[in-house]
Parts: sequence; structure tokens; C-alpha cells
Amino acid sequence: MNTSIPEHKPTNSNSPREPIFKNLPLGTLLILLIIGAIFVVRLGEPEGSNYVWAAKAALVSGKLTQYLTQGTGGTSELWPLISYQFLHAGVFHMVMNVAMLLQVGPICEIGFIPNANLNNYSNIPKENFATKLKAKAALLFILYFLACGIIAALGFVWFNWDSPIPLVGASGSISGIFAGYLWSAFIMAPRGSQIVRPLAESAIVFLIINVGLAALVRGSDLIAIAWEAHLFGFLAGLALYPLFYRLSRIRP
Repeated sequence: MNTSIPEHKPTNSNSPREPIFKNLPLGTLLILLIIGAIFVVRLGEPEGSNYVWAAKAALVSGKLTQYLTQGTGGTSELWPLISYQFLHAGVFHMVMNVAMLLQVGPICEIGFIPNANLNNYSNIPKENFATKLKAKAALLFILYFLACGIIAALGFVWFNWDSPIPLVGASGSISGIFAGYLWSAFIMAPRGSQIVRPLAESAIVFLIINVGLAALVRGSDLIAIAWEAHLFGFLAGLALYPLFYRLSRIRP
């Protein structure tokens, strides 16, 4: 049985929209919907209050390290390693992360579909086999997102062992997705294309802004940005993408 999407030529369209926005990949869409839904729910919070579930969803380094080293609390202390990724501190925080995910998530996810690319994704036939490949890519993308976020959080905890300051936001996870985007763009590129240098430059610029500049901003007490999560999320994405890519090539 063929285990890849047959290659398709892009079709002409009068729409000025980019192909990806005509058919946003399922995994990227689901993560965006969860982030948006949680943010909308929190808009209904009474002023000056904090939902108990939201407080428990944030990752607090001090609580996690106490559980890991002293056994204080229960396994529920591990839940924030996942839940913090979908919780945001405000509109600007959420919009920035959502915008970044919209940019790099689709390319990363499409890379988990054999022979798929930005040009042919929206034209992939709707046969049962192709649908399975899309669903598998979505599952792998979500797991990849969560894994990068968990490693990003552990990196933050390592540098902030006893900190009582809560960590929230998807930026660590999306830093991993950005690394996956670089891998995917490299793999999708036609043979002979000079893409290594621009991708390397993109990675350097990303690290300068999201790690170097973020550390400088936090060190100046301007904005509390978790540069450690950005760094470890990115490194996790670089290391884990080849594994998830191989999994995507196993027959469903």
C-alpha cells in the first residue's frame, strides 16, 4: 500500500489568500482553538479574582521542585507542565503567540505528511487513506508541541529552582515548533535550492530576539519573559523533530 500523499500540481485560484489559510491543518487549528477558548473563558473572571483552575494550571517552579525533591503534594503537581502551555497573561501575550503559531505551525505539521507541501496540501484528495495521514500528522504535531513545551518548562525550572513566579504561555512550545518549521522547510525545499543559509540565519535571529533580547529585557526588570523556556523549547524542537518525522513515515 502507498503510504504517502500522491504529488499534486497547484490549481489556479482567483483568491489572493495563501494556500495554507484555505485549509489550516487540524493539529494547528485545535491548539489555536484551545488557547482561544481558555482566554475567552478567563475574560469572564470578576475583576481582582483568579479562577482556582487557572491558578493551578500555571507552572510554579518552587512547587514542582518541592514535589520532585521532597515528595510534597501529589502527581497533580505535574499537570502544569502541560496546562501552562495554554494559559496566557493577557491579550498581547496571547496574540503574539497565536500569530507565531499561525506562521510556523502549518509548515511544521504539513511536514509530517509524506509528499505534502504548501502548494498541494489544500488539494490533497479526501480519500480515507489521505484523511488518516492528515489525522496522524495532527496527532504527531500536538504531541510534538506538548513535548517541546514540557522540556521548555523543565529548562525554566532548572534556572529558577525555587522561584514562586508562575510560568504561563505557549512561547516555549512554539519555540520548538519554530525549530520544527526550520526542519520541515529544509526537507520540503527542492533539491539544489540554497536554503540552508537563510534557515540558519532565521534560527540565529530567532535566538537573538527570543533568548538574548528576552534575557536583557527581564534582567532590566521591564517585562518578565521566560527566555529559558524559549531556549530549551527551541533545542527540544531541533532534537525531537527527526524522531517525530520518522514516526510520521510509519504506515498508519
